[in-house]
Amino acid sequence: MTAKTLTDTQMLLEVVGEAYAFRDLASFRSGVLELLGRMVPCDSAGYNEISPEETFAVTIPTLDQGLVPVFSALAHQNPLISRYRQTGDGRPYRISDMIDQETFHRLALYQEVYRQIAVEWQVAFTLPARAPLIVGVVLCREREDFGERDMRLLALARPHLMQAYRNAELWGARAAMLAALVSPDRPCSWKPISISALS
Repeated sequence: MTAKTLTDTQMLLEVVGEAYAFRDLASFRSGVLELLGRMVPCDSAGYNEISPEETFAVTIPTLDQGLVPVFSALAHQNPLISRYRQTGDGRPYRISDMIDQETFHRLALYQEVYRQIAVEWQVAFTLPARAPLIVGVVLCREREDFGERDMRLLALARPHLMQAYRNAELWGARAAMLAALVSPDRPCSWKPISISALS
């Protein structure tokens, strides 16, 4: 029996549908990478929260944590991050849309981080965040650049992923608030009232 082959439209709808099911940011961060990797094949994927003070990253496969502070110090060299900071345009773009391969290879970011993890080609887009924080999703390949089909699918998925991200953020905050309200350590400040007392 042969496996069912999904059309691009079916795959997009499947990814979007599953993305809306995440109930908190922790599950969204890793889950969205698995979903996107299914739709747009890649060698590695990352969810990054980049601020002037620090960088938080979730990667598939797991990144050597020793590279995170190096990436954080050199992230400004990534032409995709530079472009977003200048324009605020968070749509999917490839590094190759910004600079050629030779220029990319000359960057300290490439020499000290990307070369170590076999990143030759990269596409990225952003999710909602309050400046100066940048929340970015990146897909990487070693052997070939991302094509027009990949870019089209990512562009179509992004608005839905933005909403799914907001939903996960809100649901997570709601769950934390409810947990705090019913915490056994929190003293109860109200007393039940009998129905007869109200009549």
